[in-house]
Amino acid sequence: MNKFLLVIFGVLCIIVLAFSYKNWVSKGIAAEHNGRKIIAKIEQKEIEHKAAEIKKLIPDKNKKSPIVDFLRYRALSNNKVNLSIIGSNLVIESSTNFTFKGWESQLKSKLKSEYDELDNLEVKHYGFKSYSTSDFIKSKKIDVVVKDNPDVIFIENFIINNYRQSISIDQTNSDIKEIISQLQNKLPKTKIIIMSPNPILNDQNQNNLGLNYKDYINNTSKFSMNNGLLYLDFYLEIEKYLESKNLLIVDVIENDFVRPNDTGNLLISDILYEYLKNSLVSFD
Repeated sequence: MNKFLLVIFGVLCIIVLAFSYKNWVSKGIAAEHNGRKIIAKIEQKEIEHKAAEIKKLIPDKNKKSPIVDFLRYRALSNNKVNLSIIGSNLVIESSTNFTFKGWESQLKSKLKSEYDELDNLEVKHYGFKSYSTSDFIKSKKIDVVVKDNPDVIFIENFIINNYRQSISIDQTNSDIKEIISQLQNKLPKTKIIIMSPNPILNDQNQNNLGLNYKDYINNTSKFSMNNGLLYLDFYLEIEKYLESKNLLIVDVIENDFVRPNDTGNLLISDILYEYLKNSLVSFD
């Protein structure tokens, strides 16, 4: 009799356990299903929020927005955004302090701290020491830049070396036009900004053509404006800064009298940062 009761009890336990397990599995499946629904709702809200943010950044027809908003728009649309700076001397970072962060790091840090969308921003510089405009074209270094598919490009226009190598104004303009043309053909959606180089010492000295450094600065500024190119008068911005702080050019450049020092690198990042925030572009 006791054995029979034990058997009955065992069967009942198995039934209870089986029912409990089935109920537990059902609840687990239901919980998993609900969890997926919650995740899907969150993801949908994120998609909708992102779409709304993108829409807010797009300017109205025939209107323009700050370049930084264009970068934010590209970052949200593509989940990445690249800014490149090309040049000869200006973009070769220099620092006597091994813990110092150059203009690239400074600029990236400022933009990321102010705009959450730019957390994935990459800032790349391509420095080609002593290159003239003609050297840059002949070297085919443009393809190196194109490979990274940047969203915005600053071109420090190599005219320090054009001046020193006595390359004519006409040839300089022709080369700048060719550089812009090649970049626009290969990167039609990229915003391209021409940027003058920094001031140098003895900029009134004449080269073999009887031209001084400021002749090249003034000409390329006029050429860029006349051709509807985006232009950053970096030379002027540095001069304004030096005057406001009662400093000399030697206070912001290295001993080679060309490359920026620590103070100069910080100044570069500030000028680029303000230009990106205040200069307007269309999104087409």
